Amino acid sequence: MAPYEVIETTKGSMDVSLLVKRAGTVDNDVELTHWVEYWLPGAPAHPECAHRLEMPSRMCVLCPAELVHRSADVTLKQATVFAEGTAHSFA
Repeated sequence: MAPYEVIETTKGSMDVSLLVKRAGTVDNDVELTHWVEYWLPGAPAHPECAHRLEMPSRMCVLCPAELVHRSADVTLKQATVFAEGTAHSFA
């Protein structure tokens, strides 16, 4: 018997074989982001669906699937300067 992978979801711990996984990457001048989502299929399941999320219900607007896990790893490529410091002298 092969071991199974379990992840934490909004429904508690679940076997990933019961879920539809979507993953992607954003790579531009500002950031490098790897993300993964796990969707609980509705009835009937639509594995080819692009899954557009409706908030706050976490349900897909195109099929009866529910987003149950989302994670992202974001790396900023350049420091963002919000304000520059200035030295002052009070006499």
